[in-house]
Amino acid sequence: MTENLFLRLIHPSSIEEPVRINSGELKEMKILAADHHLLLLLFKMLKDRLEHIVPREVILEFLEETEALYYRNVSHATIQQETASRIVALLKAQGISSLVFRGSEIAADIYGDPFCRTSADIDILLRISDVLTADKILTNAGFSRTDRFPLKFLLSRLHHAVYRDPDTRDLVELHWNFAIPSYFRIESEEIWEGISLPEGQQPKLSPEMTVIQLLIHHHMHAFRELKILVDILWAFQKYEKSIDWQKFVTAIERIGLSKVTQIALSQIRNIWENTERLKTEEILSGELMRKGYKAPAYLLSFFSMDIKKKYQFQNPADKFMVRLTLDRWNTILYSFSKTFFPPPGAIKDLYGDCRNWTLPVHYVRFIAWRIGKQ
Repeated sequence: MTENLFLRLIHPSSIEEPVRINSGELKEMKILAADHHLLLLLFKMLKDRLEHIVPREVILEFLEETEALYYRNVSHATIQQETASRIVALLKAQGISSLVFRGSEIAADIYGDPFCRTSADIDILLRISDVLTADKILTNAGFSRTDRFPLKFLLSRLHHAVYRDPDTRDLVELHWNFAIPSYFRIESEEIWEGISLPEGQQPKLSPEMTVIQLLIHHHMHAFRELKILVDILWAFQKYEKSIDWQKFVTAIERIGLSKVTQIALSQIRNIWENTERLKTEEILSGELMRKGYKAPAYLLSFFSMDIKKKYQFQNPADKFMVRLTLDRWNTILYSFSKTFFPPPGAIKDLYGDCRNWTLPVHYVRFIAWRIGKQ
């Protein structure tokens, strides 16, 4: 019962009938929301929907107890925004375009409140062609990388590099893509084609690219985070009329996100089974079915989400199964092979050795390291 109340309150659809919540249920909801990093969203929804929830006194007490936490996040998010703006300005001064996404940016866009969503780091997007120059700029400004991999090695295998701000100690993720390059057919330049430039405002992801980013992000976290799924749900509602969803299906089909989308839709349908489905869900489900896409039942079952369960991030089973959610078998097989056999250029960059005859030795070293990490 408590879980259903919690899920109903964080759903974007409006509440028409009064909802009754007692203090015991609210305490359980607070714990559940905190476990999923959704406490501030629950705070926002209770505050916004106060007139539809009874008894009012219980809700007001909860809001008063949680308000200090909300304003602590306002302070933290404001510092992150200032850091992000400083980095964007630093890069812009050297002719590099970049933008901030996720965190308070996406919260402001889809929830209408930049502070109702917590973020552990700052995510900045730039073109892949600008990464090496941006790295030098940040390094000269005192930012330090959190790993020792050569940047050229990361460019062919990952989608971001992580830095630490020398002043605030915030983590900053410099992205050139949304996902590991071998997983999906989306290039850096294509992402930048999906950047909108509102008059007098900072550049931002288009609605279509925002949803694509969220779906890929959900895949990167093995479909286990309720917070990301809630982001997707709210984006479906926010962009219901601004995205041509039938055309959007063509885009996710080309990128290779058909299974990923169906798994997300299945999770939404199962978790909010007692809530009326959004129009966007119906359109996406129907269009994918019409095109003949049907995610295997074993994947839908494996990635079903139990909100009362705590999942271990990147456990071996999830890391294996999540690759099977890629659309094409050649992509699946390539993703496995690339784990142990990166391109020769990446191996040369990693070990700082450009000689061809030493490649076999370095491949053995790399494979031994990968096996040790499994």
